Amino acid sequence: MRVAKGFLVTGAFWLVIGFLIGIIMGAMGDHSLMPLHAHMNLIGFTLMTGFGLGYALLPDLHPGLARAHYWLHQAGTLVMMIGLYLKYAMDHPLAKPLLVPGSFLILAGAILWLINLLRLKISAPG
Repeated sequence: MRVAKGFLVTGAFWLVIGFLIGIIMGAMGDHSLMPLHAHMNLIGFTLMTGFGLGYALLPDLHPGLARAHYWLHQAGTLVMMIGLYLKYAMDHPLAKPLLVPGSFLILAGAILWLINLLRLKISAPG
């Protein structure tokens, strides 16, 4: 399933960016972007990798819901990361107007993931 690879590749991208931010923070001795670093690694890498593996291991999941989930999560993650950067790098007033919709886009994707799993028919042995 192409969505599986999309989640895995995009997750790896966020992992690299998150690592780079962590390295820069450590080198500079300034850890003010720690929330951004943590969210990149958790929402970007960990969740996307989990979703990618889930879609790869469960090929009967509905592809339309999977694609919608992918794009909602991508948009939400990008918007949220920009908002987190604005908040913690410069306490910019646009941070909150980005963080709220970014969070809800990710939530909407998670709801699609749940719906997709609930509609899945798994036949257990025995």
